[in-house]
Amino acid sequence: MKEVDYNALIDMFESDGWTLFIKDIEEGEKANTKGAVDGATTNDAWQWLRGYLTCARNTLAFETFVRLSYEQQLKDLEDEDEYDATL
Repeated sequence: MKEVDYNALIDMFESDGWTLFIKDIEEGEKANTKGAVDGATTNDAWQWLRGYLTCARNTLAFETFVRLSYEQQLKDLEDEDEYDATL
């Protein structure tokens, strides 16, 4: 991914809108996790709930994934520069 893309995502993560979005996802994930056993009375409902929870958890992990990926990319570039300096 390009640095400009990482910067755009990081700017988004620091916005009020992202904070509200994540708060809503966290509340939905908690509520649906607590109600999973009682709320999913059919196999279809259980499968839908599993899909919803997977989506919610992936969304909640997205910011961490992007930030770690960006840090790794910067480290790789730094290591590359250090290697090139030894040649």
